[in-house]
Amino acid sequence: MQDWSPDAMRFMRDAASRSDYHERLAAHIAPHLPPDADVCDAGCGMGDLALALAPHCKTVTAVDRASAPIEALRARPLPHNLRTSCTDIFTLEQRFDAMVFCYFGRMQEILTVSARLCRKTVVVVKRRERTRLFSVRPTPTEHRVAEQAEIFLRERGIPFQSECLALELGQPFRSVEEAERFFALYNRADAPISRAELLRRLQPRDDAEFPYYLPALRQMELLVLDADSIREGSQ
Repeated sequence: MQDWSPDAMRFMRDAASRSDYHERLAAHIAPHLPPDADVCDAGCGMGDLALALAPHCKTVTAVDRASAPIEALRARPLPHNLRTSCTDIFTLEQRFDAMVFCYFGRMQEILTVSARLCRKTVVVVKRRERTRLFSVRPTPTEHRVAEQAEIFLRERGIPFQSECLALELGQPFRSVEEAERFFALYNRADAPISRAELLRRLQPRDDAEFPYYLPALRQMELLVLDADSIREGSQ
C-alpha cells in the first residue's frame, strides 16, 4: 500500500522537481499510444507521469482512489487537456483509447480493467529491481515483478512488446537530517542507517535548496499490449 503521508508526498514532489524522469518515461511510452488518443493514467499518484504524457495526447485522465495525491495534483497548474478523478479504477465507467498502468497492482487486475475500459493500447510499467533501492543493506524485493508479469501473459497467450529501461530518479535533500528522516521512512533493512553510512551514500550538489542527493537508478520494463488481445485471452 502506497504511503501518502505528508512526509512521503513531500519527498516524491522534491524528487520529481529535480529530475526529468517522468518526461523521459513519457517519451518511451508515447510512441506506443494511438494518435490523438484519450489516455488514462491508472493509479496516477501525484500525477507527474500524467503531466508528462499530456503533450503527447488529446486528453489524459489521471485516476487514483487516494484523495491526498489527487488533491495535491489539482493544486498545481494543469494543462487544459489533463483531467483528474479521485475514483477507484475498478468502478470507473469511462472508456479510453489507451491506458497506462505504472507500478500498478497485479497483472490480473490490469487485464480485468483494461478489457472493460480500453479500446486500443495498454502500456504497463513493472519494476525490475532485485533489491530495494533505499535500504541500508541489500534487501531483496519480495517478487520479480516484471518477470512474473511476462510469465502471466505468456501462460494466457496474450502477445506483448517489451522494452527494458533504466532511468535515474534519485532523492534530493535539504539537509542531512532530512536524509535521515527519509531513511527512517523507506529503509526495509533490520538496522537504522548510521550517520557515517548516510554521508558515504549522499552526493554533494551545487544546489542551494538541495545540497545533498541520493542517487537511484530505476530498473523497469515496459509491456505494451493490444486491448483486443486481452479480451480474446480472457474468454
